[in-house]
Amino acid sequence: MNLNRPVAESPVTDLPFFTAHDAALVRVSSMRDPMGLLPIWSAVGRELVPHLASGVTQLSGIKAVLLIHWLANGPFQTMLATRKFRPYFRLMEGLVEYYLWDPLTRDGQCFGKRALSQPPPFRVRCSDAGTVVNGLYQYYSGTCRRAGLLDANWELSEPVTNIITKVWQTEATQRLRCAIERVLDLPQSGFEPQTLLDGAPEIHKALRAFFASPMVTSEIRRSLLGDPAQEALARHCAEIRTNTKADQRSTKLYVQQLKIRLARLDDPATRLHPALENVERCERFLEIVQDGFDLARSLGGRTVAQAANHLAKHRSAHRRIAVEFSKLAGPAPGGRWQQMAMLADRLACEPEDFVEGLIRHHQALMAERGSDPLLSTEQRKIVSALGEERSFDAVEKHLASDSSWTNGYYLPTVAVMYPQLFGKP
Repeated sequence: MNLNRPVAESPVTDLPFFTAHDAALVRVSSMRDPMGLLPIWSAVGRELVPHLASGVTQLSGIKAVLLIHWLANGPFQTMLATRKFRPYFRLMEGLVEYYLWDPLTRDGQCFGKRALSQPPPFRVRCSDAGTVVNGLYQYYSGTCRRAGLLDANWELSEPVTNIITKVWQTEATQRLRCAIERVLDLPQSGFEPQTLLDGAPEIHKALRAFFASPMVTSEIRRSLLGDPAQEALARHCAEIRTNTKADQRSTKLYVQQLKIRLARLDDPATRLHPALENVERCERFLEIVQDGFDLARSLGGRTVAQAANHLAKHRSAHRRIAVEFSKLAGPAPGGRWQQMAMLADRLACEPEDFVEGLIRHHQALMAERGSDPLLSTEQRKIVSALGEERSFDAVEKHLASDSSWTNGYYLPTVAVMYPQLFGKP
């Protein structure tokens, strides 16, 4: 294709695609964890809270997962032998979420609040894909597996199976099975949980007895926090949460308070003090990695050196943080740990090396995922495919502040779960 001379000689700024981001023409999209930080802080955080996922804040959600699998592996096994499990899970999840929902307070033990708070009647179908039918499957099932309540084949542990067998009121089984089976065979029909519960009081009674069972709670408590040190840490977190205003709570606050508490030699959680220090080392460094990535995204069109200049003013503090992070020992010589260690080495040397390194790390990570990168370079200039996610001013402010940490490390989660498992601390 030949360009006429005036267009060919016009500056690049006359070409619209090269001057402004066009989402329709860029094959990338916003994505979770674009720097691969999750496996790092998760590994460190699980030294303190080994089983809970950060989205798990309701004991009833764990109980619901166990009940759904117990029914599937037992009373409903023949029904599901020729039917898919996931549609069944969706129907059961919708039912128990609705049962646990308190429409008066719009609160209570329910993950799918937004879906359930819509104008009635609430209806559940096999094909539903909203929060209300994915919350338990996505967040709570993983916690059950890590705690040994479920195994890799989705089989319940023997103690859990025996307990639910004793607790579940069998007169509800047939009515519940008929309702579920009908919808599985007519997927578009669905059912209204309220109508089902009104028409089958035995189901309502069985659910009430199960979720109120102290035997079920006791087994979950043993599996999640059976270790004395883990239980003591959870109690401390619950006390810190109780004694702190909601707008002042942060992971950093939890860590600072726990360091004081765990310094007492007679405290059962004292042996977790080194793991708590690892959280500090890890979080401070990962914050810089995330800020550096967001800074580069906000500076598309600028050079790598220009982006590095904004980090250079914090060079002394960043070097100390990088050295501290290097003291962490990863679980294996390769993988994400080695990649983060290399970034730490670059941060300890030169800001420009660090910016180049984090862009290359992001590109390699996106290649692994089969996606185009959000950041790249052309002739030493930063190409930010989708533009900024955080503004330049916001990143600058965060870099200059002693701000709260963002990753969580499950400490706020275990603080919420402790009273549900043990009562008020």
